[in-house]
Amino acid sequence: MFKFIRLSLFIFLVSCGTSKDVSEEKNTNPEPPTPEPKIEKVYATVDDNGYLIGVANKEHFLQEPFITWFSDDFDNYFPDPVVIEEIKPLLDGITIKAFMGTWCGDSRREVPHFYKILTDAGFDFDKLTMVAVDREKTSPRHEEEGLKIYYVPTFIFYKDGVEINRFIEYPQDSLERDILSILKEEGYKNSYYEG
Repeated sequence: MFKFIRLSLFIFLVSCGTSKDVSEEKNTNPEPPTPEPKIEKVYATVDDNGYLIGVANKEHFLQEPFITWFSDDFDNYFPDPVVIEEIKPLLDGITIKAFMGTWCGDSRREVPHFYKILTDAGFDFDKLTMVAVDREKTSPRHEEEGLKIYYVPTFIFYKDGVEINRFIEYPQDSLERDILSILKEEGYKNSYYEG
């Protein structure tokens, strides 16, 4: 029991979340579907703190100083090929809005893996909007507005323009298996779901 309390305290302290009330986000599945917001073109820049902020693409992560963590995790992550094959046919009609922070360890771990999975699955990256946010989970043009982004990374999956589910912060199984569960609409429960 003591180990559980220590582990819970550790996770709380190192989380890439905020102290905001997460009760709104914890029960994302039963809420009415969120319509997909329209987001403009890529415009990310590096702020005064050295963080990438704004709508980004993979090329942004291949620049200094981000390449040091992005390339290693991208190149050395090997998603389960069986799961990737299951994901491929489920990507039809799917768009993704992803929110991450270059300052966040969870984002630095999961975003390269996310790109690797989508690359291996043949995803059309024109259907991905990657938004880099500051520590307050905001971006210059407020792409996060109305989407309840309390933790990063958050990957929101839309099918035919309607949110079907979201991955938040860390996987329940493996990232590719979590994505498969989301795409199969099997009642995936993210890290902050309370049912």
